[in-house]
Amino acid sequence: MKNITKKHIVLSIFVSILVILLIPIVRAEVLGPGETLLKVVEWIIIVFKFQWLTQLGEQSVIAFVRFLIFVFIARVLYLTITTAGQGRIDNRTAGISSIILSLIGAVGIPDTLIKTVVSLYSTLAIMFMLGFIVYIFILAHRRFPGVSMLNRIILVAIYVISSILMAVLAVNITAG
Repeated sequence: MKNITKKHIVLSIFVSILVILLIPIVRAEVLGPGETLLKVVEWIIIVFKFQWLTQLGEQSVIAFVRFLIFVFIARVLYLTITTAGQGRIDNRTAGISSIILSLIGAVGIPDTLIKTVVSLYSTLAIMFMLGFIVYIFILAHRRFPGVSMLNRIILVAIYVISSILMAVLAVNITAG
């Protein structure tokens, strides 16, 4: 190992000062740990409640779901036509016919049926997520029986994260 000389110390101080001077200084508000967690939870709620879409009105949500149904039906019809055709139908014809048929199918669905399907699907999805969180609790309890201190810390961390997820889902259930 090389001895540290006065030259090395002066060089390291010079480089440190140079780095400090070259980095731009930004004054920003620093959030505390609780505020950061609240911001993350708020962002998750905005994304999964489709607030970015629902601000435009109920018709925009129905149009978005109708578009998703259109894409799904087009993909299923395209795969069905190309599989059933077995080379007798080219890809262009299969694509055009599947797009036209799926457009007719997606436009013909009544708004009330779309609302009913979306509310049923969202309820089932939330129930599945809650069941998944309960499954995580059971799995964590079996996997980490809490004998050592490390296992207890891991178990508490899993419980805290799962509780936060349950709180986010509870907010979505009551508000949505």
